[in-house]
Amino acid sequence: MLAGVLITESLRHDVTVERLNLRVDKIVRWRNPDPAPGQPETWTIVDFTSDRSDPASLADQFGQALSSPGWYVDFHTEDQKFVVFPDKTFVYSRGDDRGRAEAVAYARSKGVPDDQCDWGE
Repeated sequence: MLAGVLITESLRHDVTVERLNLRVDKIVRWRNPDPAPGQPETWTIVDFTSDRSDPASLADQFGQALSSPGWYVDFHTEDQKFVVFPDKTFVYSRGDDRGRAEAVAYARSKGVPDDQCDWGE
């Protein structure tokens, strides 16, 4: 099983993402009080889960669909964390501080504000 979060505003406007086999567990509309440049003030946050056995393939699908710069999707399996950017995916063992630090450094280099590098482990 895997679980994650997608901000729908992070998707490119010209994209269709199909056959994801995700279950939507919660949808929240949230007003970001301090969006980064180029980000909208209101976000639609989708919490999802899936029984997919191919998390790397899901990461590829998300990576091809994301806008840039400054957007990512994150999800995890029981053992691994996936942080997916349009041009790079980080996969590290859950709880691996070094792996997380590398993903955070990359996020910052792409304009993701520190307070948005808040993916859970």
